[in-house]
Amino acid sequence: MITSRKARAYFNNKIRNLEVYLETLASQFGYDVTFKRNV
Repeated sequence: MITSRKARAYFNNKIRNLEVYLETLASQFGYDVTFKRNV
């Protein structure tokens, strides 16, 4: 059974990867897109 903490970490990681992908994609088209992340 998946704990909620593991699930949350998993989805947070997926969302972060998606944000990085979108930033990279946007930069290729000349857009300046940055997501605010707690690092």
